[in-house]
Amino acid sequence: MYKLTKYLKPFIGLILVSIVFLFGQAMADLALPDYMSKIVNTGIQNGGIESAVPEAIRESQMGKTLIFMSEEDRNEVLDSYTLIDKSSTDFQKYVKKYPTLENEPVYVLKKKADIDKLNTKMGKALIAVSMMEKVMEEGTGGQNMMGEQPNDMRSAFEAMGDSAIVQYAANVIKAEYEALGMNVEKVQSGFIINIGIRMLLISLFSALCVVFVGLFAARVGAGLARNLRRDVFTKVESFSNAEMDKFSTSSLITRTTNDINHVQMLVMMMIRMVFYSLIMAIGGVIKAIGKSQSMTWVIVVGVIAILGLILTVLVSALPKFKLIQKLVDIVNSFQHSLSKIVFLVAIS
Repeated sequence: MYKLTKYLKPFIGLILVSIVFLFGQAMADLALPDYMSKIVNTGIQNGGIESAVPEAIRESQMGKTLIFMSEEDRNEVLDSYTLIDKSSTDFQKYVKKYPTLENEPVYVLKKKADIDKLNTKMGKALIAVSMMEKVMEEGTGGQNMMGEQPNDMRSAFEAMGDSAIVQYAANVIKAEYEALGMNVEKVQSGFIINIGIRMLLISLFSALCVVFVGLFAARVGAGLARNLRRDVFTKVESFSNAEMDKFSTSSLITRTTNDINHVQMLVMMMIRMVFYSLIMAIGGVIKAIGKSQSMTWVIVVGVIAILGLILTVLVSALPKFKLIQKLVDIVNSFQHSLSKIVFLVAIS
């Protein structure tokens, strides 16, 4: 096997380019499940609302929300929004999108706002306002509302993760969008279409990578086979009569055709599948651990089980492969002898 590696040196460039395309294909394939989960979790469950930070909120609702924030958080939130009213230069632009602006000023999120920083703060405050409004609608006394309820909310917030906060806040934000006169269904369909287009582009990129990898792998395999056959033919031509007698014609045919074909297929499969599988395995493990570190032991057990299965298959398959090679020699020898007999019969 080591001797064969020298035949790969002229194709190192193509192999490296193939690995780059394999990396791109693997990253695209690993990204698609995340986009699918976004369609289900964000697009369908959350109505297309990606974060707990509304793109716009009425001034009255913002006032209620700020009550449940610290002074520092209030300043950060207010710095991230622009108050639009009838005196604003962009009033006509925003009133088409938020019809309620005709009756009440609206806070509009700035394009440069840090969503990640605001996500938890705005989400918790919006949920708290929603809880308080429900308590008031149910007729609970103000003392109880302002007494035990905040403690209960703090405990609930501490148990929530960021994704849970976004999920709970999504319903509140949808209600706010409806109050602003926005088309909530359009927001949802727009998000799903946007993610769908991204998935389509990623799939096309992955398919393009597959085509290029297949092309480069075929070129490497064909070039390797060509060089091997040339060198084998040159070597056989240099044999003396004594050396030639040591090899049967069938054996030489097998070496120059069947064996080299297997080497060619091995190289092509190594580039197209083995390298890709390694990249996918490493990328998949990294993504899985990033999602949940508690799943590390499951991944380790799974990897060990797969490696054990692969080694078992190799150990059991290699002897059979060698036996097949010997049988191919016998078949070729029989065909060669049969051809001689047919030739002698034909000329006699």
